Amino acid sequence: MKHQQTITGIDIGTHAIRIVVGTPLENGTYQIIGVGEAPSRGVTKGMITDLEETVTSLSEAIEKAERMIGGQLSQVVVGVNGSHVRVVHSQGVVAVGKPNGEVQPSDVQRAVEQSQAVAAAPNYEILHIIPKFFNLDNQLHLKDPLGMTGIKLEAHTQVILGLGSQVKNLTKCMYRTQLDVEGMVFSPLACAQAVLSKRQRDLGVALVNIGGGTTSVAVYEEGDLLHAAVIPLGSDHVTADLAIGLRVAMEIAERVKQDHETIVASKVSKRDEIDVAKYSAEEMPRTMISKKMIAEIIEARLREIFSLVNQELAKVGKAKKLPAGIVLTGGGSRQQGILDFAKEELKLPVFLGSVDSVFTPIDKVKEPEFSTAFGLVTYSEGEPMHERQSTFGFLSRATDAITRRLRGLLPK
Repeated sequence: MKHQQTITGIDIGTHAIRIVVGTPLENGTYQIIGVGEAPSRGVTKGMITDLEETVTSLSEAIEKAERMIGGQLSQVVVGVNGSHVRVVHSQGVVAVGKPNGEVQPSDVQRAVEQSQAVAAAPNYEILHIIPKFFNLDNQLHLKDPLGMTGIKLEAHTQVILGLGSQVKNLTKCMYRTQLDVEGMVFSPLACAQAVLSKRQRDLGVALVNIGGGTTSVAVYEEGDLLHAAVIPLGSDHVTADLAIGLRVAMEIAERVKQDHETIVASKVSKRDEIDVAKYSAEEMPRTMISKKMIAEIIEARLREIFSLVNQELAKVGKAKKLPAGIVLTGGGSRQQGILDFAKEELKLPVFLGSVDSVFTPIDKVKEPEFSTAFGLVTYSEGEPMHERQSTFGFLSRATDAITRRLRGLLPK
């Protein structure tokens, strides 16, 4: 992508649709020139469940962003999220082509493409192919086998797939709003691009993005993605629990949640109460509720979410074993007391993620809810789509082919 052009990131979440429009600067930072945000309708747990409603919400966000930049959006990069996304470990094996056994870029590409064929699943579209390492005969765990000599080349990769119907629904939404899709990116990868530093990814870190309907986990070690998953629970579930437990409207429950200071119920006195009537936009009778009860509800759901996060860490042997700890982002990370609570639950240092490589007077961009949309802008700049997650530049042709195939889903 050319540096003078703008890049647009679109994050279609359960709670809101967020758009960030930016221009890359020569010093590696970004100038954000516009944002758009609209309540998300027709999206459940990161998946489109009503196309017409989603298009309407997307149109509202687009209108706000275009009004701010004074023009039309271009080069749109769309985030793909939801529990339908699968991360599969795969491998491809090929014979080295040259008679002298010297590995060429074409050999590497064939091996990676073979791993793609092995991982392919009915009704799923490949979003990313991320090489992990290569084996060349008895030479194991090679980062870059080019120029080495051998007979059999193995590519070990991570293949990220999205449910075909959801990918098509996303492209239809873009087409219906007259947007040109540059590419699609698994949302946790984009968010990590925006929030995590290179040092954190090298040491070993997990990015936990607590959204409205989902919580995503992306684990990095030695600079590479080790594991990723999407948990179908988020901060909206905390709100719903409060609405049921307190017998109040969702709007009131959301305000109570945001204002509540202590998550751990054992630290709250039974005598402490609040009047939930003050959180209502309309007149309602004085209703005193125990703060301890509120804490019990919030604590129970957050403990469940972090227990599931811990399970994902355990799948790759990283429970309690990440030197750079946990980085929280997303709207759910705003919950008061969540850093200390997560630290206790996960037995790791926990930090609040922030977007630093940005120049803008638009403060909203630096809010945790916008980290994925901003990450979509930064993820795509400067290299072919999907190549940033690879340390192997010679894979550009294979990854470009994936992008072209995704574009081909757009109606003509």
